[in-house]
Amino acid sequence: MQTQHQTTSQAATAAQFWRAPAARAERRVLVVNNTPLIYGGLSGQFSSIDGHPVRWSQVTALDDALTLLDRDEAFDAVLLDLMLADRKGLLGLYTLRQQHPQLRVAAFCCTADSAIVVQARALGAWGFVHQRASMPVIEAALSALLDSAMLASQAKRSKRLFASLSETALLMEEPPLKLRELQVLDQVLSGLPNAEIAKDLGLVPRSVKNIFTRVLKGFDLKQRAHLLSIWA
Repeated sequence: MQTQHQTTSQAATAAQFWRAPAARAERRVLVVNNTPLIYGGLSGQFSSIDGHPVRWSQVTALDDALTLLDRDEAFDAVLLDLMLADRKGLLGLYTLRQQHPQLRVAAFCCTADSAIVVQARALGAWGFVHQRASMPVIEAALSALLDSAMLASQAKRSKRLFASLSETALLMEEPPLKLRELQVLDQVLSGLPNAEIAKDLGLVPRSVKNIFTRVLKGFDLKQRAHLLSIWA
């Protein structure tokens, strides 16, 4: 039979090793997007994800995002619009990943064209979030993006954050487009003709034409107008 002293001693020992559950850590998400309505919808709808409070921040240009991240890298995730005025298309994603490779960056776009999704993933995007998706779909994407266990398994991450891609597309690791092709794509999306693109990039117009032909091939397209339409 236990004595009162023994019972008290055991209780004291148990209390020594028991700790109250830690407060749920706040999650910080940076939205790089120039549409107040989209940001307001996200921050208003998702004040918490999986029980974690979410603190939202917004900048409207990639250069502003880079400046902010140089001062403060304590963001758990970044939603990067692929149609920013200062870095149209995938060049912005490339630039951000080059300067901050440790960040969880999800491409945030109004198109779900599979060629763009494949390119974004190959450039290092953690996921692809469609701006016009339903709230439950966006919530599921944010949950996966902020899941600390995601770091361990690229395959698991791909299936949760690139759900629209086929198994074959998920196996692609090399970006279909190289840096020079991304630069030309960026200029095309800005509305510049080949002659001006050549001048800006220090190339001859014929080289720009050849590079852009490879860009179209990378997206399995044949016409400039079609490329522009999928980014609209």
